[in-house]
Amino acid sequence: MRGATGTDPELAAPWETNQQQTRSAHGMLAGLLAGRDALRPGLDADQARDIAFVLMNVETYPQYADACGWTPDQWTERTAAIVTGALLRTELLVDGDRDG
Repeated sequence: MRGATGTDPELAAPWETNQQQTRSAHGMLAGLLAGRDALRPGLDADQARDIAFVLMNVETYPQYADACGWTPDQWTERTAAIVTGALLRTELLVDGDRDG
């Protein structure tokens, strides 16, 4: 669908709406995390929203699945680890998800 948005206005509008709604949902999540002081130091809610939006975007999955050969279970597990590692304060991560 994404590839056709530049040439088909009937597809472009719903695609843009979906992307805005998805970014808004990630914004609500980031706001909740910020309100609980759970975000990594130096990371604000807008930055957290953008990171979550890009990492968990519908366009990211095919890259991992098709180009990298990840299974759906691998994608779920690894993406959760990547996103929590990128967003959450280190002390909130379980031992297996800590940096370094």
